[in-house]
Amino acid sequence: TIQGDLPTTSKWYLRYLKNNPADTDQGLHPQNIFRLVNISKKYQDSVVSAYFKIKKDNLSLSPNRNQSNGLFLMSRYTDANNLYYIGYRVDGNIVVKKKKAGTYYTLSQKAILVIDKSYGDLINPNLLTHNIWLGLKAEIVNNSDNSVNIKVFTDIGKTGKWSEVMSTVDDGVRYGGEAHTGSSFVG
Repeated sequence: TIQGDLPTTSKWYLRYLKNNPADTDQGLHPQNIFRLVNISKKYQDSVVSAYFKIKKDNLSLSPNRNQSNGLFLMSRYTDANNLYYIGYRVDGNIVVKKKKAGTYYTLSQKAILVIDKSYGDLINPNLLTHNIWLGLKAEIVNNSDNSVNIKVFTDIGKTGKWSEVMSTVDDGVRYGGEAHTGSSFVG
C-alpha cells in the first residue's frame, strides 16, 4: 500500500474522501482499510498466504479504530457479509472469524505475539511487531460432514518455515449456523 498521504490530485483520494472519509483520514490514508479480493477465480479448499511489514502506524481518529483491527486473510468470500477471515489483530492475538449474514462469530482466538504491554487505543494502539515481516497462512478445507476445518500458520521474520499456531472447525451448527462450504473468492 502507499506510505504517507495520498496526493489530493489522485482519483483514489477523491473516491475515499467521498465513500469513507472517517476511516481514511478524509481520503488521505486509504491504506487504513486496504482490501484486496481476487475475483478472477473461485476456490473451495484453499491455502491463502501473505507477508506483511508494518513500517508506521497512522493513528486515525476513526470511531472504528480498535483492538480488532489488524492484518487479515479472507477465504470463502461470497460478499462483504459472508466470509471467513484469519489474521493478526493489533492487540497481539491471532483470530479466526466467520461472518454470516453480516454478523461476526469468533471461532478461535489466541495470544501469539509475546510482549510485555497491554493494548490501549491511545497508549499502545498496535502491539504487532514493526519492521519485521509477519507471515500468515490459512488452510481452509471442507470435511465430509459439511463442516470446515481452518488451520492457521505463521512465519515471523520471513524465514520460509511455517508454524501451525491454531486449528479450528466451523461445525455448521454454532457460529451462526451453516458453514461456508461453497467455492468463493479469497483475499
